[in-house]
Amino acid sequence: MNNSLERLYEGMAASLSERILPHIQDDFARGQAYGLVYLLRCLNQRTGWAGAYLEPQWEALRDVADEMAPLLADVQEAPQLAMPDASALPLDACCAQARTTLCELYDWAERNASLLAPERLGAIRRAWQRYIERDLKLELSLRERLPYSEMSTGHPASTSLESSP
Repeated sequence: MNNSLERLYEGMAASLSERILPHIQDDFARGQAYGLVYLLRCLNQRTGWAGAYLEPQWEALRDVADEMAPLLADVQEAPQLAMPDASALPLDACCAQARTTLCELYDWAERNASLLAPERLGAIRRAWQRYIERDLKLELSLRERLPYSEMSTGHPASTSLESSP
């Protein structure tokens, strides 16, 4: 039987929470176990094939590429904007490659600002700012509740260890 990465992470977190934590007497060890539960839940959202993380990232990268491409298309010295083919590569590889390409393109635009009309440079900067803000909102939307109380005291807080919305 082949389990998804999500199921494996959730299974490990549930085992720690339900089967192991109740039997740990040492407060320090219990705090460390709560930390592991937190880590597993964070990894669950950000590793492997976690679509909730990769799909919005890919969409944001495509959107900023669509905004920046026409702004640099007729600038001879500008690097080519070649986005990866999502049907030919895993989505995590597409995101990594697209992010590298777009970062290089944005860096080029900043280093060569004198080659660009001020309104074009401003449009590139605004597009990049929207992308950064969108990426940050995605990161914040996928955060797990950090169990400070549980990690420091080794005892469960008044609420359960369920993931935050």
